[in-house]
Amino acid sequence: MNRLNWNSVFNKMSYGYSSFNLAKELYKQDVDLAFFPIHPDIGVDDNNDLAWIQKIYNNGKISGGYKDSPAIRMWHQHSLEMFPISSERIGWPIFELDDFSQLEKNHIENCDKIIVC
Repeated sequence: MNRLNWNSVFNKMSYGYSSFNLAKELYKQDVDLAFFPIHPDIGVDDNNDLAWIQKIYNNGKISGGYKDSPAIRMWHQHSLEMFPISSERIGWPIFELDDFSQLEKNHIENCDKIIVC
């Protein structure tokens, strides 16, 4: 079984929509997700989504995550410092810049890998 620690937001903004849709598709593909929300408010419109979200949230909360599996943090490049304990830290920022501050460079370098759009 594939396991993944998922660290993101689910809301009605760009990261929230992207993260929600990707996590939902991974869940449908039988990827065992442990969800670590960046923000406690989960903005979903469909009550049918609450069941799977609660399941992946409990996977993170109860188990503390999957230490032998990678963690993806889908969030801004200036805030890639916090990951659950995992085998690999993967940052997934959505870049809208052509230059980075030193803080952003430090946070990007904190990751073992970066996924870009």
